[in-house]
Amino acid sequence: MTPQRHEMPMRVIFLTQEDPFYLADAFRHILDHLPPGVKAVAAVVLNGSPFGERLSLAGKVRRTCEVFGPRFIGHYGWRLLRAKLGRSRSVAALFRRRSIEVLTPSGSVNAPEFLDALRRRQPDLLVSVGANQVFRRALIDLAPRGCLNLHSALLPRHRGLMPSFWALRHGDAEAGVSVFFVDEGIDTGPLLVQRRFAIRERSLDVVLRDAKRAGAEAVVEALAKVRQGGFELLPNDAGNGNYNGFPTRHDVRAFLGAGNRFF
Repeated sequence: MTPQRHEMPMRVIFLTQEDPFYLADAFRHILDHLPPGVKAVAAVVLNGSPFGERLSLAGKVRRTCEVFGPRFIGHYGWRLLRAKLGRSRSVAALFRRRSIEVLTPSGSVNAPEFLDALRRRQPDLLVSVGANQVFRRALIDLAPRGCLNLHSALLPRHRGLMPSFWALRHGDAEAGVSVFFVDEGIDTGPLLVQRRFAIRERSLDVVLRDAKRAGAEAVVEALAKVRQGGFELLPNDAGNGNYNGFPTRHDVRAFLGAGNRFF
């Protein structure tokens, strides 16, 4: 009798941040729908920095209030407080409840000692969902099957920060998500999965929720493709897209003046 062949699972390490608003739901979907033969062996959970810069708490509050206004701060500050008290929105806690090891670097994810810690977990693939540090070449090349990143835009359109805000700011009728292989550019790597959805309300909160839902589904699809192999990549020509930085107060006025709202 011929013995049955058992393939080794594809070992995945997720890289993300401690976000109290949307990421816990996204990861709950991803972990509930991991494709057969895919195993999450660890998660790197960085300190939360929702606008792409690691400022002090006072610095974040001041800058956010200057750009988005006190009502924005009050709304999300209250949601943050509720999340902190309940702990149900903690990304790290979600992974621990699933018996997935949580790693938290003391500094940069690119530090040699932290890269060694990742290598000891023997990942086949790295997957970034909301990670808020720039990845250097040593990290990008660490896993034999590469490093994926989820970006909440239809690349190459809206590379950079806060893509859902910019989709509304520019009057887009649809938004989407892209999963791509990371290179050393900013959201410039070849595309593996894209999903589109209509902007059903001119509300940033609604678009963010829709993007995180679509993004979780796209990550599951991407994991299945990498596991199976033989996938085709799509071009991601930065010359045909645009890059956005952090909004200014002028951008926020234009965003609101066009009939958009935050929540």
